[in-house]
Amino acid sequence: MNPATRPSRTRPHHATLRALLLCGALFILPACSSPPPVTSDAVTAQFADSARAAFDRGAYSQAVRFYDLALHRARARDDGPEIARNAYNLAACQLALGKPEAARAALREALTEFGRWRMDAQPALLLDARATLAAGDPAEAGRILDLAFGACKTSAQRVEVWLARGELAAAVGDADNAANALREADALRKAAAHATAPARQMLAGRVAAMQHHPTEAAQHFDSAAATAQQFGQLTSIPDGLRRAGEQYLLAGDARTATDRYFRAARSFHAQGNRVAALQAIEQGLAANTQAPDADLEALLAGLFATIAQSVAEAPSAP
Repeated sequence: MNPATRPSRTRPHHATLRALLLCGALFILPACSSPPPVTSDAVTAQFADSARAAFDRGAYSQAVRFYDLALHRARARDDGPEIARNAYNLAACQLALGKPEAARAALREALTEFGRWRMDAQPALLLDARATLAAGDPAEAGRILDLAFGACKTSAQRVEVWLARGELAAAVGDADNAANALREADALRKAAAHATAPARQMLAGRVAAMQHHPTEAAQHFDSAAATAQQFGQLTSIPDGLRRAGEQYLLAGDARTATDRYFRAARSFHAQGNRVAALQAIEQGLAANTQAPDADLEALLAGLFATIAQSVAEAPSAP
């Protein structure tokens, strides 16, 4: 999603295991870009810089706190462009934490200001479409993607929308439209930024999986994780690894599947997404029963224990 897409600074733009698995959902952050800065407010800039630094190291909960402070400061100053940028960036972080409804709430405010100040709203529309799909409304996500496509100003933006359309088609099991979206994106990619490579590989994996080519799909997902690492798109790394694990398992390579599940769980946990980490651990333990590996089992069990301890030590909600 690129949210290189990373959020920009004030540069515009258990308790059981099962119980924990039910408390949230994962979504992969896109890469999007923000408009150029138009404010020189030092306090807003300081909060936003701290948020960006937290985002870059995968500390998304901390980034949320700083972007929220930047947003409050922008509201106090009636600084519409900074409200737009920081609300957008806040939404990107919420989506990285698997909170699509919170992301959409922030985006409503961002899109209002983007329109009021005649700023480029395409990245926010694309992020809104992804959040809407993550929230379980593919029809509305498709409608928003149409708006995002109409707002595109560059080939790179059109590639992003086609890749998002492909992910939407894959999410509803429409292999033909997913493959067509991949072809459309590939036709434009020569003019697009290389940062779309992870999303392209992810969609290629989805298409191969729906066409029942698990080994090919797994290789695409591995490539998606590797290129996401190369371009600093942290949130795409564990999803690529998890999907690779699913396909390796279908291809009959349970040990490699277990390895990918563990690596995905470890990355999810380090990025603050406990629910997705626990899901990957559960998948890894199940895969390990088909090709037992004591070392991988110990790694999965140790990671589970670490997450369980962090949950037990977390302060209770008031």
